[in-house]
Amino acid sequence: GRPSAMAAARVCLLGAALVVAENMNGRYSVTSGSRHDVAFNDDYAARGHEFFDVWSPEIATRYGEAFWTDLGNNPLPPHIVARFANKTIAITGYEMDQVFVSPVGSPGLHPETDVSVPLTFTYNHHYMMWLTGARTELIRVPADPDDTSAHGAPTKLVPRTVGGYAPPDSLPSSTLFSEGNGGESRKSFHGYPDGFAQLLHSPTKWHVTPMQIDVRNRDCGATAADVGRCLSFTPGPEPRQARYGLRVPGLVAGTNAGGVPGVTNYSGLLECPCTGRYGGDPAVYPEGGPGGSATKIINHDYRGRSVGACGPAQHVLSAPACFAAAAGLGLNATAVQNRSLHDLAIPRGCTVTTDPVTGATAATFNTAPSTAACAPGKRRVGQVTSAVGVTVAFDLHLKDNLATITLSGPADGWFGVGLHALVMADAPYTLIASASGVFEQKIGTCGSEAEHCAGTRLATSVKLVSNFVVDGLRTVKLTRPLQGLTPDHHTFNPATDVTVDIITAVGASQTFAQHIAHRHATLTLVEAGGAPTCVCDDGARGDLCETGGEKCTHFVKQCLPPEHDADGRHYPFGDLLEQRNPTCNSIGYAGGLRCCSHGRILLDADQAIRPELLRYHHKYRFWFQEYKPPERTVGEWSYQPGWLPDGDDVAPPAQMTLEEAWAQCARVAACHAVLLHAPEPRPPANTPVWVHFKGRVGLHAVDVSRPGWHTYSMATPGSHANLDRLYQQTESYAGEYDVPPAFATPGVPIPGYPNWPLGLPTPGTACTGACPTPDLPTRYGADCECEHTISLHFNISEERLIYAGGHCHAPSCIDIRLYRNDTGTPQLLCEQTTKYGTGDVGNDRFDEAGFVALPPCLWEGDGLDPAPWLPANTPVISVKRNRNTRLGHFGEMASWQMRGVSFPKPPPRQAVRL
Repeated sequence: GRPSAMAAARVCLLGAALVVAENMNGRYSVTSGSRHDVAFNDDYAARGHEFFDVWSPEIATRYGEAFWTDLGNNPLPPHIVARFANKTIAITGYEMDQVFVSPVGSPGLHPETDVSVPLTFTYNHHYMMWLTGARTELIRVPADPDDTSAHGAPTKLVPRTVGGYAPPDSLPSSTLFSEGNGGESRKSFHGYPDGFAQLLHSPTKWHVTPMQIDVRNRDCGATAADVGRCLSFTPGPEPRQARYGLRVPGLVAGTNAGGVPGVTNYSGLLECPCTGRYGGDPAVYPEGGPGGSATKIINHDYRGRSVGACGPAQHVLSAPACFAAAAGLGLNATAVQNRSLHDLAIPRGCTVTTDPVTGATAATFNTAPSTAACAPGKRRVGQVTSAVGVTVAFDLHLKDNLATITLSGPADGWFGVGLHALVMADAPYTLIASASGVFEQKIGTCGSEAEHCAGTRLATSVKLVSNFVVDGLRTVKLTRPLQGLTPDHHTFNPATDVTVDIITAVGASQTFAQHIAHRHATLTLVEAGGAPTCVCDDGARGDLCETGGEKCTHFVKQCLPPEHDADGRHYPFGDLLEQRNPTCNSIGYAGGLRCCSHGRILLDADQAIRPELLRYHHKYRFWFQEYKPPERTVGEWSYQPGWLPDGDDVAPPAQMTLEEAWAQCARVAACHAVLLHAPEPRPPANTPVWVHFKGRVGLHAVDVSRPGWHTYSMATPGSHANLDRLYQQTESYAGEYDVPPAFATPGVPIPGYPNWPLGLPTPGTACTGACPTPDLPTRYGADCECEHTISLHFNISEERLIYAGGHCHAPSCIDIRLYRNDTGTPQLLCEQTTKYGTGDVGNDRFDEAGFVALPPCLWEGDGLDPAPWLPANTPVISVKRNRNTRLGHFGEMASWQMRGVSFPKPPPRQAVRL
């Protein structure tokens, strides 16, 4: 028989087949302001929305493996591409799952047989997903360390239209999805109230970069047929550093032996612990990694300085330290003469000099309280040879604005040098030499795969002087200006290019391809005229390394300071620096994204890597409506008090009566509205006023906050307002942070806080009940409860919030709250409280014990609070809480992924009688 209206509304096209439309993941909970589980209709089909499904390419991992890489551009379903060619789709929401498919490797062939992969098989840490239009491409660019939108990656994708294409009406040609995008994703709502959407013109492709961690114990199997096995979580082996070396949640401390934890409902691997394979903390691996080789090495970071003198806390304090520092600076000398003296005429502390005649190099430690400074001079020179036989020499002439560069390496293949880099992912300016000459490249621009990424060829800025081979060694000499041709071409500055980290590599042939060997080296340029170069101690440095001390890297994140410190007042401000959070510096770093790069195995080197692959796909269901653009209603006018956005003027402004303006707008096909500035909405007849003639782009954005402006429309607005993305991390600008255990455990040092006193709460922690004290450091009464809190004070400007979704990780997240503070008394905007699974997977496959759903805040719709308007520079506070009574957690996140529109709620339209 004929289906009912409701049943018909639930029938959608999927490929060529008709299927019954329903939420892919069941029903959802929604919050509005402080109200939880509000009566909002989350059933997309019941609201008349359609959907299409897409599957990612296959993800295949071994136990303990991190998967964090691009999966490339993938086509959208052909019927969607055809239907919306030169039209606009309104994405009103989406759902996400990770699924086994049948047959294996054939996603979408039999969607009815898809089986959801539990989070106890593979943990969805996060994803970044794009939809793009017909004339748009995604390009990868390096991410600024302060750019939180990259979610911790060294590079990020940005959309770019091709050939100067501009979609009509300024409609988007790409859109990003990353709301509630971790383990909480499947049961957190990703939709919007009616009338709001992410708009996209001429959709053609989609693109996803997943970040997954394989946590399935292979003794329980790793296929679709094994989903019903080991329903009570059965953990696999974990490295010693997992769970801060504490083996069992709420029970006993570990023994620093690694292995399988006791009773638990989650894997310690999902927090990306550093391990004996990479970056393991000396507090957990006191003997170093397997074989006695340390994977975190604490050094002093000695650097040359050519301008001024070392700071008060940067002087090298002893002659032995000075001489050791000089030996590690990469000076161009077969031997360095060490000397100590007391001389007010030369800079205090440690300096190095090179005799301009003999070339002899000296390291000098001066005990005199001198105020003399180092000077940059007119020319700086230096040379170093790396462990793979690549030599680089620089001769920088400040007066002549000329850099002379000499490279040498094995003649049987290409070789290269990257400047100011420790690893390829630093995306350095690189010179590649071979039999055919030299070219310039920006390498390492492929995100988490940057370790083997050729990158992008740069325009030529070098002049080849010579290229010759002697005894199997190729030497090339070239010159170029000190100033880089583009921002991607390094600009040499003799004042700051003093101690330079470089990476070197050699290839197997003359064709530039993946290297066969590579090493980091350090080069220091000294003043060619013999003036001293100061050697300063920039402080302790933690090098995170692979086994054997290879591929080391270090970092200092731009964690925000507190509101007040010795440098004055700061805004925005946060808690991480004041709490000395270990994430801020590689010295204390113990786990998180830096230890979870693509393909890394999160096990100690003495733990076996099982060969069985877990093979699955990401699956997304996009819900949509057809976007209806504004339509002219010739002769029918409506009035709204307020101002229309700048731009989209279809005729020059003019002085005329309102009636003349209406008539002129009706004669211009592109005109949809007139905007006038006058004391009253309808000026007296025959009274000229200044009138602006507007198109249809901003008809939905009439701003009532500007007095004296009046809008008359001869059109209906578009069916949906496009939602802007607002992104802010409570942990700015770290990208993640650590939640340490509330208290230190006797005999088990806390990585990042190795000497923390017993019985005192760790920074950021507050406790109630009978908890440990200095006198009773092991007391844990039944009522002992501890929480770790961070906060951020920042601004949001001119946004009306429609959606706010937080992002946090199982298993400790409590809530994340957002307040406005423009009155000085914080007012709650959004309170997101976690909902933890109970383990009843028989009735709900997503009800996994200990894993979270994070209901987002929605505004402006049935059952929802009115949307808050935040005018320019509205002070806002974010507060995030986690449980940490017995265990700590690495790599936690507290980001806000919000959507809104940049105009207040427009006033109602009033029909105008002409």
